[in-house]
Amino acid sequence: MTATLVLQDGTAFRGTHFGALGAASGPVLFHTGGTAALRSLADPEGAGHILCMTFPLIGNTGATQEEMAAPAFARGLIAREACGAPSHYECAGTLNDYCKKAGVVGLCEIDTRALTRHIRDHGVQSGTIASEGAAVGNGAPLPVPGASGRYELPGDGPRLAVLDGCAQPWLLRALKSGLQGAHLVVLPAGDAAAALACGAQGVVALGDAQVTGVLGKLPLLCIGAAARALGREAGFQERALAAPHLGAQPVRDIARGRVYPADEYRLWSLFAEPASAQVTHRHVNDAEVEGFALPGRRALAVCFRPSPDPADDGAVYGQFLQLLGAQGKGA
Repeated sequence: MTATLVLQDGTAFRGTHFGALGAASGPVLFHTGGTAALRSLADPEGAGHILCMTFPLIGNTGATQEEMAAPAFARGLIAREACGAPSHYECAGTLNDYCKKAGVVGLCEIDTRALTRHIRDHGVQSGTIASEGAAVGNGAPLPVPGASGRYELPGDGPRLAVLDGCAQPWLLRALKSGLQGAHLVVLPAGDAAAALACGAQGVVALGDAQVTGVLGKLPLLCIGAAARALGREAGFQERALAAPHLGAQPVRDIARGRVYPADEYRLWSLFAEPASAQVTHRHVNDAEVEGFALPGRRALAVCFRPSPDPADDGAVYGQFLQLLGAQGKGA
């Protein structure tokens, strides 16, 4: 079955349909990573978007049981080739299976390089993918991200409250691993009062979490979109990127003088750094702020998702552990 992507400027790409039948509309972003397509579809920061994968073959490892169970927040997926015969020991379904189940309309066998160049050169614009004969509408309501109630992930490390506006299990696992097997008390994104009352040594804010109620009261680590909220509280200004995108981004750790690829939904940037903030990370290509610290308020923020590996960007977790140690000493 055929499907067509039409951008708001009239540019059209005709190819082959996969995934859910129907039509999907939203801003079209390009994804520079070679993997993690399913994680990106399930990321609340991409809610309502259509993702174009720049890597030519997507889905060759299939979907795990955990990935098959995750809701999709993106509305559409575009790939040069969507693999129909994946090979991986954890594979529980194909990319097509997941997209059908999650309601993601897919388009493949188009020139994704040409589409990426068009977005990069002309800026972000909305588009619609429609399978053959589909009626174009607004699509089904998107799921609500984040934790709906309190639950705990036991561990022998520091006790931390997680204001969860993201709800991605892999990110919670990375937190536990990077933070010395932390005991995580996972709370709804806006429940700052519970974060302060649960006996936590510190707070981690994910996704669209509210940080105002905890800032300055406990050590705070903000990841992804939560860094944007902390930036506003700190006095940064922000702007939307002309060509927002996602995937592996080259980020420089200023203190260590190292550059590494970081996973990020790159939709906006912070600028006009206030005197109270210390910039810790910058994007290699455009020198935009990717991470900062507020030493006077015991807070760290990174716009990307840190790896738990301390040899990589997992140094972020080490810095937060230092803040927790200072808290334990009464600092």
